[in-house]
Amino acid sequence: MFSTSARWLCAPQFASAPYVNVFRRESEGKHSLPDDRPKHVFMYARRTFVLNGDFKKAVLRLTADDYYKLYVNGAYAAQGPAPGYPQAYYVNDIDVTRFLRRGENVIALNVYYQGLVNRVWVSGDMRQGFICELLLDGRTVLVSDESFRMNMAESRVPGKLIGYDTQFGEIFFAAKEPWGWREPRFDDSGWQVPCVKADHGYCFVPQPTPVLKVSDLRPVLIKDFGTSRVYDTGREIAGVWRFTAGGSAGKEIAVRLGEELDEGGHVRFGTRANCLYEDRVITDGQAREYEAYDYKGFRYIEVVPEPGAQAEGLYVRVQRYPADESLCQMKCESSALSDVFDLCRHTLLYAVQESFLDCPTREKGQYSGDLAVTSLGHLYVSGDARILKKALCDWMRSGFIAPALMAVFPSALMQEIADYSLLFPMIALRYWHHTGDKAFLAECEKAASGILATYRRYGRSDGLLTDVTEAWNLVDWPKNLRDGYDFAPDNPIQAGAHNVINALYIGAVKHHEEMCRILNIQTEPRFERLKDAFVSAFLNRKTGLFTDTLSSKHSAVHSNIFPLLFGIAEKEDARRIARWLIGRGMCCGVYMAFFLLKALAGAGYHEAVYDLIVSDGEHSWMNMLSEGATTLFEAWGKEQKWNTSLCHPWACAPLPVLVEDLCGISPKLLSGGEWTPRLPLKAGDITLTVPLMGRKVTFIRKGTACTLLLDGEVWKTARTGGQT
Repeated sequence: MFSTSARWLCAPQFASAPYVNVFRRESEGKHSLPDDRPKHVFMYARRTFVLNGDFKKAVLRLTADDYYKLYVNGAYAAQGPAPGYPQAYYVNDIDVTRFLRRGENVIALNVYYQGLVNRVWVSGDMRQGFICELLLDGRTVLVSDESFRMNMAESRVPGKLIGYDTQFGEIFFAAKEPWGWREPRFDDSGWQVPCVKADHGYCFVPQPTPVLKVSDLRPVLIKDFGTSRVYDTGREIAGVWRFTAGGSAGKEIAVRLGEELDEGGHVRFGTRANCLYEDRVITDGQAREYEAYDYKGFRYIEVVPEPGAQAEGLYVRVQRYPADESLCQMKCESSALSDVFDLCRHTLLYAVQESFLDCPTREKGQYSGDLAVTSLGHLYVSGDARILKKALCDWMRSGFIAPALMAVFPSALMQEIADYSLLFPMIALRYWHHTGDKAFLAECEKAASGILATYRRYGRSDGLLTDVTEAWNLVDWPKNLRDGYDFAPDNPIQAGAHNVINALYIGAVKHHEEMCRILNIQTEPRFERLKDAFVSAFLNRKTGLFTDTLSSKHSAVHSNIFPLLFGIAEKEDARRIARWLIGRGMCCGVYMAFFLLKALAGAGYHEAVYDLIVSDGEHSWMNMLSEGATTLFEAWGKEQKWNTSLCHPWACAPLPVLVEDLCGISPKLLSGGEWTPRLPLKAGDITLTVPLMGRKVTFIRKGTACTLLLDGEVWKTARTGGQT
């Protein structure tokens, strides 16, 4: 990856410190790390150089641990890398051509080591530093070595912890900042030489996804209290604040961010998701431009200066995965469908960062269960399968910790959820269908085999799983939306065989057998036998519904969603179950809603699916909108969970279900599959455009006449009605 002359450069306190192994099974408990370990460490590093000749393209190859922000000749250029395990640590190739000039230039890095054990990064492990090289037209002209200079930034002090030890509030002391350090002419003669870490222990790999897209947004002033000003970005976003401040030296300016306003019109900076979003700036008597480092998820900003301090020119540096917003668009006569679609689309565009995050606030981690939903929606918003492949790679790499893979990755927090592991074959197949990448599918098949082998150890004589303690069993989240599921899946896990884990296991077997058919791999066919065993064990012949456990008479919606979705239920039972589920409505969380809608659509109840998407009940997307949502909530309403995140893309089910199940758009169409649109007439006329495997597909319906365009040309025609 790097020239042999490039060196890993780090701060002195990390140069000889032994690495901390933060990886362990969740059942082994949390790490006991010393309180005095380094945390919230900023290292400024810079290198000046002269360019005399001409060049066509300049690329800076760069990575850092935990994170960097890159400035070239004073201008922001990029940030990264995406979180990664040391044995596959991501490297960015950044095009810096437009920033360089003849004569003197400078590369400046703000390298951040957080030091916390959380879902965000693999941190707390005493790995810190960076490595880079500059290539002009493919030729290395500069590398990270002892010619760099560094300064340990004393101006940035940690404030209070935010969320699940996710990040720190930031306190910035202007008097301690080496102002101008990003500029070429800054005098760094008093700075230190970074330490060279020869045994850094990383295995570098190219980051398969681009660096984040960053753009500036001017929030609107909506309230001037005299002692503070409140600004609105218009919708929830992820990013950092920036403004110019001045006034008397030593005066403080508080910056408070939140997803909502309180009853008095101030920013609710202690959010529902238990994030205390308050940063502080202490001025030095000069007019300075300040900027936060670590991003937050928010909509509102309140700037609170002490008397004698001023803050002007506020704007937000918004960051997100670089998806083209124009690729996914919809116009529809149904205002409800339009509003729900827009809510999903905006969340998918602005909540996805370098990974498929569960949320950009409390946790900021990539959960496999969340990406089971989010990744499908993101494919139809962005048309970019690279981030899904990266997620699958990260997931498989977590196998060195647990054979059935981790639930959150890559990170230093150890969490294992059996339900999520068993979704791996389904998600791997999703990538295959959207790319046709058979070589990568073969890699995924090996991981899927390992997962199934791990759980097969819990099998009874009939193959069903019992006493599964490999990892905790989720069923649904939050717990109060499990519809009275008659089994305790959390720690400690109740003994015995329960429905959901077995249905997911059988679904994983089914998807693995499909993988093997595609790859021409001989495997023992087990799905039909397991299906029969499941029906025999869990079907209540009196009600025609599946029960939660072998001995229970209770049937939660969760116990019937997966048997319907995976084709475990026999045909007559499936119809009965589907009608029962429709009658129950959304007796589940927003995560499980994806599987519910998919199951009902697969059973042919498309009108019911549409009705659920646009319903206005207590458990609905319209309820989120009625409560002021501009991004999807973690639960159906703000008060339906004790720490509700108001930006949670795992609730995006309506978008992919509309595309695939109601409008009939999926990868199989490009290989000659039949097109059958199922969108009920009550939705009215509609035009929907989505990316599909590098092509642009547009669905148009006027009356009952449906047309499908491929790259602007008429491709297919059909007619649609109501219930199918």
